[in-house]
Amino acid sequence: MAGQAGIGKLFGSFNRTFWVVNFFELFERGAYYAMMAVLTVYVVETILGDRPNASTIFGILYGFVIILLYFYPVISGALAEKYGYKNMLLFAFVALIAGYILMSMAGPGQLAFFALAYALVGLGAGTFKPIVSASIAHVTANEQRNQAYSIYYWLINFGAFASNLLLGFLLSAPSMFRYIFVVSAALVCVNLVILLMFFRNPVEPRKELSVAQAIRRIAPAFKDHAFVMLLLIYSGFWFMYTFQTFIQLYMIDFGRMPRWFAIQWLATVNPGTIIALGPLLGKLVARFSSLSVMMAGISISCIGIAIIGFSTVSALFFAGIVVFSIGEFITHPGFIAYVSKIAPTDKLAIYMASIFVSVGIGQIAGGVAQGVLYDILARDMLRPTLYVSLIIVVGLVTLAAFMLYTKWLMKEKAIAEPGAARGTSFWTRSTTMLVALILIPATAGMGLAAGMTALAPSSDEPSGTDWSLYTSASLDLADVTGSAQEGEMVEELVEIDVPNVIKVTFTLTWNDEADAGVRYNNQPDQFRLTVAPPNGSAETGGPSANAQGGSGTVSVTIDFQLAKREFYNGTGQWAVGVELVTAGDQVLWRPGIGLLDRADTGNAYTLSVECAYMERT
Repeated sequence: MAGQAGIGKLFGSFNRTFWVVNFFELFERGAYYAMMAVLTVYVVETILGDRPNASTIFGILYGFVIILLYFYPVISGALAEKYGYKNMLLFAFVALIAGYILMSMAGPGQLAFFALAYALVGLGAGTFKPIVSASIAHVTANEQRNQAYSIYYWLINFGAFASNLLLGFLLSAPSMFRYIFVVSAALVCVNLVILLMFFRNPVEPRKELSVAQAIRRIAPAFKDHAFVMLLLIYSGFWFMYTFQTFIQLYMIDFGRMPRWFAIQWLATVNPGTIIALGPLLGKLVARFSSLSVMMAGISISCIGIAIIGFSTVSALFFAGIVVFSIGEFITHPGFIAYVSKIAPTDKLAIYMASIFVSVGIGQIAGGVAQGVLYDILARDMLRPTLYVSLIIVVGLVTLAAFMLYTKWLMKEKAIAEPGAARGTSFWTRSTTMLVALILIPATAGMGLAAGMTALAPSSDEPSGTDWSLYTSASLDLADVTGSAQEGEMVEELVEIDVPNVIKVTFTLTWNDEADAGVRYNNQPDQFRLTVAPPNGSAETGGPSANAQGGSGTVSVTIDFQLAKREFYNGTGQWAVGVELVTAGDQVLWRPGIGLLDRADTGNAYTLSVECAYMERT
């Protein structure tokens, strides 16, 4: 009975509008995160065909849509004041339904069409986002805010968890991912019904405002310099958070989970953690200041990403996502609650909408930068740990910036949080700051020292390229000539511009000088050959010596296995190291004197390349 009374008290402490908008969030986020669970892989492998720089192209597309998701809310939040929350929600749901349906219709190579459909989803979500958070702020008392936004965040994650858990069983094959967009449209249709039947505006529309006046109401928030500084610092957390978008590729490319593990189930780990631990975590952090809660959350998120990036065991990969999720749940609701407390009452909706600018800056920068970094560091250089370590570095820089901001805040009292304790805390101590600063170069160094990691073999899934439609072809490449001095390593760069490379052989040949005279004995030269492909591990041949006074040869062959789809492991610039280990001297024996050397300091060489690849017939 006591438990039932507690539940009844919880539900009774919030009004109907609070629960209606939270159910909007439940279904809309369920739809959105079902789409996001497969978006990266779908765009990279299906729309783009897994071509070179596909992650970079996706990152740019993602950053473009983030503008609508997180900058447009500043305007849509203002427009909601003029036209009413209900009318703007109606527009949002119609845009979302249309966007998801059009995404399901886009096929391979139709990047522009897919981008327009995805942008429509961004427009709908960008309209929806500020209305829910502002509605909660309007219908809850100040002392309820931490708990209210914890419930709000819990329901977001329940929607994401439930939709991806179910779809992981029903639509796990890449060939079925397009139907997930249809499911997302259906979930938003549920919201449309709830809106028309149950929703009431929490505040009356201000029809007397013109559109220009409504938008101009944004300005006061951005004239608040301390608040703008807060938004810029917080964007660092969202740069780090964008790793969640690329973790799908990371898991597949480097085999971090078993092959039976559906990609949608990866998207259940984060919300599942928050569902299980959210209520407890919400209570634990309720008594601390919001800034302290945020800094603790960012620290935990950094630890979680470190576990993900520096481990090769599936259980630790899974555990890292759990730890990161705990940090995320502590950080973001704390930030929302903090802004709702410091915002002037008459500008609450504007300040709440401005939160999304911070999220947008971080995710745009994160999407573009991480797309480039993933292509270069993870896929091309095979250094995924270095890629992950740089993300952690951004998190540590953000943490240090928050520490400085908190110290400045205590000194200037620029934005005083109601009820926050004064005085030195763990997060404002100089030793804490020093530790954070030391960890920044240390983390980057650890990522660099971790070395290379091989790509996981392709999936056995039957869908993909039909290689029976291809035939083996050869690529003619001009010989490379050069010379090396004894003990010198000369680097030659060879460009291979065809996809589907299956075999490359590099052969180094050279001619040694003949004996200088009858009594001279010319020692053989020795060459070593090291070959580093654009995407794979370097291999070495030799050292090999020529026959006395004759020619020598050393070769290295690198093979690539046929992949599920067209592949580019051997496409790009190859680095070939030619090392003259020993240049044999001319040795003369003279009676009574002994050995006399005529030094040989170098030799010329020729590097030839044979390349076989699969070509469509």
